[in-house]
Amino acid sequence: VFGLACYTSWADPWSSLMSGFVNANALLSYIPLCYLTEPYTITGHCFALRRATFNAIGGLGGMAGRLDDDHELARRVRQAGLRNEQTPLVYDVDNPLDTWQAYNGQLKRWFVFPRQMMLPQLTPREQAISFLGSAGNLLPGLLAALALTKRSRPAWAALVASLALFAASYAWCEACYLGRRTPWRRWPLLLVVALVTPWHVLSALFSDDVVEWRGQRLRVQRGGYAQIVNDKA
Repeated sequence: VFGLACYTSWADPWSSLMSGFVNANALLSYIPLCYLTEPYTITGHCFALRRATFNAIGGLGGMAGRLDDDHELARRVRQAGLRNEQTPLVYDVDNPLDTWQAYNGQLKRWFVFPRQMMLPQLTPREQAISFLGSAGNLLPGLLAALALTKRSRPAWAALVASLALFAASYAWCEACYLGRRTPWRRWPLLLVVALVTPWHVLSALFSDDVVEWRGQRLRVQRGGYAQIVNDKA
């Protein structure tokens, strides 16, 4: 079983953008998937298995050098004929990012890792569900592009309606589920989260397979491993 992360770093713009992105998307991405398919990964920060189950599926054996431990543990659970279960547990994650480079690097890593190490292991149905569950995030940005190019009243009305729905959903999730509040001074950044970040994510998905992590540049390989490109330490 595993829970959902709630990001709580609001000290600077880059941390706030990441917190807004996670808090706007995690709940609405992971929970609906549970009604369409059995969870095929775990969020990684906070999860629990019975000790007997953990030992039976191999524990952390063979994990040395792997980068996809959360995906691999989920695969081992499923291969043993058991289920991964999403729970209502919400836990705080303090993730400070004080520069654009740190923010961009983490966002790219978050989407290159699953593209290389999780997506190839999924069935075509699971891949399709993952795509459909995320495609809607592009809608506000598409409506913004339409409004700027067409400059028609219906296009602007659709954009305003989508942003209002985004803000209402965000506030509802915070009040009813996350139990945390975004500082009012950071709410303007949610416009970036709604309009720009989904395109940033899309560019990361179609980028090269080199990421920066823990002071190293890594070429992420399929199968859960990576090759050091340049040790910056």
